[in-house]
Amino acid sequence: MHLNTLIDEHSYEIISDSHTTLRLSEQNLTLTNKYLFGQPTENLYAFAIECRQCQGSINRSELIELIQLTGAQLFQNEQAIETLIVLCDNNDKNINKIKEKYVHAPASYIKYVTSDFLLKSIIKFEIQDIEKYSL
Repeated sequence: MHLNTLIDEHSYEIISDSHTTLRLSEQNLTLTNKYLFGQPTENLYAFAIECRQCQGSINRSELIELIQLTGAQLFQNEQAIETLIVLCDNNDKNINKIKEKYVHAPASYIKYVTSDFLLKSIIKFEIQDIEKYSL
């Protein structure tokens, strides 16, 4: 029993459990990649926003901020990237028009997904299976 003494808290820190993913805990601050979608300078992922609202409450500027915090960037047509992820509404009737808009985008891969892909990836701090969210 350690009464009135300080003990090392690191051995008691929760790294992850079955319900949450706390991967950026104090012990893991030494990780080289703290960004979900890679370093912002790597041009691996870019997001284009074609959805009107995300989950009914997140507006465009908040969505842009979330994208940037993950290490991805907002898509700019002149910059080549590895994967372009276009966020669309679940029931978008104009999906073909949206796809035409990005047909010549300078990206190796283009995926059209619901905004849930981004949110679930952020919540779990793990890039989700993109096919589950594809349109």
